[in-house]
Amino acid sequence: MRELLKSGAILGTVFFLQTAQALTFTPQGVAGEQHVAHVLNDQIKPNLIHLPPDEQKRLEHVEITVSTQLRLSGMALSLAEDKPEIMINAEYFQGLENYVEAYLIGRYTQQPHLPEQYMNYYFWHTHPVFDGPVPKAPMTWAGFQPADRIDFLEARDQLLANAVLDLLLHEIGHHAKDAFYHYRASQYMKQEKEEQADRWARQFRANYLPDESELGRLLSIGFIFERDRWSRLADDGYHPRLLEWVVDNAYAQCEDAEQIDTLAFCSELNANVDNYSSTEKAENAYRARVEAGEAYASFPLALILLQEQNIRAACRHFESSLRVANVSRAAFYMGQCYEEGMLKPTPPDSRVLALLAYQDAVQYGYSDAQESIEQLR
Repeated sequence: MRELLKSGAILGTVFFLQTAQALTFTPQGVAGEQHVAHVLNDQIKPNLIHLPPDEQKRLEHVEITVSTQLRLSGMALSLAEDKPEIMINAEYFQGLENYVEAYLIGRYTQQPHLPEQYMNYYFWHTHPVFDGPVPKAPMTWAGFQPADRIDFLEARDQLLANAVLDLLLHEIGHHAKDAFYHYRASQYMKQEKEEQADRWARQFRANYLPDESELGRLLSIGFIFERDRWSRLADDGYHPRLLEWVVDNAYAQCEDAEQIDTLAFCSELNANVDNYSSTEKAENAYRARVEAGEAYASFPLALILLQEQNIRAACRHFESSLRVANVSRAAFYMGQCYEEGMLKPTPPDSRVLALLAYQDAVQYGYSDAQESIEQLR
């Protein structure tokens, strides 16, 4: 009997040593990926030993990377082929990191619309038509100097870690529960497997990380909402539209929220989604912000008016957003406004001003303005 127990103990030790090597993170030289390694190594891996043996076994050879090869629509992707892996979308991750910092600045300065303002700048400055410098970090862009810089950076990194933890646990859940599906699977099957991964992630957090903030998933939802709002207002198809995903996930996360910061985030997000649910509501919300003195709000209001074919009013707001709020993309639209004779002076002088506006847009970094210049010449 002792021989058998000894043998079993040795086998058990070997098994758990192998598990300790599970979920290997391989750096790819992507900015910010140290946050993924930190969450994985400090919060997730120490708790793998508590998992059932079959789940431990499935996680043994899973490799995790932050990948630049994923499509824009995905936050992350899990594959269960000969080489099981989890790939986090580098573009999504970098956008999320900036969104988290902008959100925290807005909270510190009591400017609830600051994340939207910054993300408008960020999405234009990472768009294919933009050929200028990389976008500034939110702190630099906003000129924000916290009273206690170390405290602010620690709070930012903790929020980002919460978001990364939520993302990683969901993807690990796919592997732990073998919850995979073919891309041609039915919507019911896809939803069932996604919920299976979610349930595993929630249970892992409840069992081993109960004190972590509830904001993790909500920060991802907030980032995707800002991206979707930007895409619709700009009438741009570069990013996928995921409003339905935002609404479904926001409801699920906010329904049982208890922490004060989470409740405040849910209230703000729900108000934004509601205002965004119709063109009329969005227009009225931006008009109210303009009337309250927010110069930036003139830009999204102008985009809405442009879509409504209220060109002259749109042009006035584009002009205001450039002159007062320094929204650089407005220079491109002002070129169009002058070209169409919608801003004084009238032709032929307006053609000269259109060229100057397009040249300003080129100086800001918008390559599509160069095409407009060549057409005018």
